[in-house]
Amino acid sequence: MPKAIENKINLYKAVSIIGLILIALLQSIWVYHTYSLLENELKNKINKIFYSSINDEAYILFDRETYKEPIVVADCTNPNDIKDKNGVEIVMLNFLEVKMHMPISMQTLDSVYAASLKKEGVTCSYKLQKINLRTKHVIESIRPNLHSLSEIATTIVPIHKDKSIAIQAIIISPYKIILERMALFLIGTILIFILVIYCIAYQIQIILRQNKISRLREDFSYALIHDMKNPLNTIIMGMRILHSGKLDDKPEKKEKNFHLINEESERLLTLINKILTISKLENGKMELNEQQVHLPPIVQCIAEAFKAKVNKKVSFHFSLQAEYVYTDEECLKEILENLIDNALKYSKNEGVHLDITSADNEVTGCTSIHVKDNGLGLTEDDQKIIFDKFERASAARRTPKGGATGFGLGLNYVYQVMKAHGGSIEVNSKKGMYSEFTLYFPNETEEITNYV
Repeated sequence: MPKAIENKINLYKAVSIIGLILIALLQSIWVYHTYSLLENELKNKINKIFYSSINDEAYILFDRETYKEPIVVADCTNPNDIKDKNGVEIVMLNFLEVKMHMPISMQTLDSVYAASLKKEGVTCSYKLQKINLRTKHVIESIRPNLHSLSEIATTIVPIHKDKSIAIQAIIISPYKIILERMALFLIGTILIFILVIYCIAYQIQIILRQNKISRLREDFSYALIHDMKNPLNTIIMGMRILHSGKLDDKPEKKEKNFHLINEESERLLTLINKILTISKLENGKMELNEQQVHLPPIVQCIAEAFKAKVNKKVSFHFSLQAEYVYTDEECLKEILENLIDNALKYSKNEGVHLDITSADNEVTGCTSIHVKDNGLGLTEDDQKIIFDKFERASAARRTPKGGATGFGLGLNYVYQVMKAHGGSIEVNSKKGMYSEFTLYFPNETEEITNYV
C-alpha cells in the first residue's frame, strides 16, 4: 500500500476514534444531566408527599375546627411560627404531642405515606425515622434494616415547637425508579451510539475496500500492459523481418515467423475477448447458446492440446459417467481450459496428474464435472477469494519459482460463466496436496440450485 494512502487511512481512523470519544463524552454528559433532573424531580415529589402525609396524620388525631383558637393563643406567640416554610403546621404537631399527649404514630404515618406514594405512582422502598436533632440519634425507625449505596432523604420536619424532635423519610435505591423513567431515553441513546459506530466502521470498510480495488486495478493494469508488451514486440519484430525480405529465400524460417505472429495475435485476442466476456457477464448482456453437449470428445481434445503444448509431463484420467451436459459448448471449452491451465501453472515440477470426472445427481437435478490435480493446493484463506476478480490467490508465493503469470481473470471468468448458466462452482483443496474444482450445471428441465 502506498505510504500516502496508508497515512490517509490512519488519519481517518484517528479522527474517527476521537469523534467516537467526543460523542461518548457528550452522550455521558447528556445522560448525567437527565439523571440529575429526574433525581431532583423525584426528591421534590417525595418531599411534597411526605409533608402531605404528615398533615393527613395530624388531622386524623386532631379536629382542627374544634381546637383552632385555643392552640393559636396558647402555643403561638408569633404567627409566623404557626407553619414552617414547607407548610407543615408545627403548632398543631406540638400541641398534639406535648399538651394532649397524642404523639404522631410512626406506624400510621407509614401507612399514610405508603398509600400516598402508591397513589402518585412512586413504587420504592423507604424507611421512616424520628430523630433527636440535638443528639442526632434515631429515636424510632420503621424498617431500620433497609440500607443501600444510594439514598434520597426528605427534608427534616420538626414536630416540636423547639425543633428538638423531627421526622424524616429516606428513599432506598432511588436510582431504580430514575432508571425506569429513563429506560426509553437510555435505549435510544444506546441505539444511536451503536448506529454511529456502525456508520463509521462501515465508512472505514468502504475506504479500505476502495483502496483494495484501486490496488487491484493498478496491479492488473501493470500486468496487462507488461504481458501485452511482449507479444506485441514479438509481432512487430516478426513483421519487420518479414517485410525486410530477409527470409524470402528461407521458407521454413519465414513460415515459423508467420506461425509465431499468429500465435501471439491469438493470445492477445483471447485475453481481450476474456475481459470483454467478463464485462458482459457482469452486466447480464451475455447470451448463451445452451444445448445438450457431448462431453467426452471435448475433454479428449482439450487434453491432447495441452499435452502437445506444455513442457511438463502431464497425464489425464477420465471417468465420465455423465456423457452429456446442458451448457454452451464454447463456454464449456473455455471453462475446462482455464481449470486445466491453472492446474498446470500451479503444479509441482515432477509432473502433473489430472482426474476429470462427471456425474448426474438426480436429487439436485444437476450434472457435475470435477477437475482434480495433484498440485500445490490452496490455503483456506485463498479458497475464500480465489474466484474474485484480479485475484490470483498469492500465486507468486505458491509457485516454486515465484513467477506465475496471469491477471486473476481465469477463475473469475469461470465463476461468472457458471453463474450465467444458473449453476455454480466450488473448490476443495489441501495445501501441498491437491485442488479439486467442481462445476454444477443445472439440467434442462430442472430448477436451478445454487451450491456456493
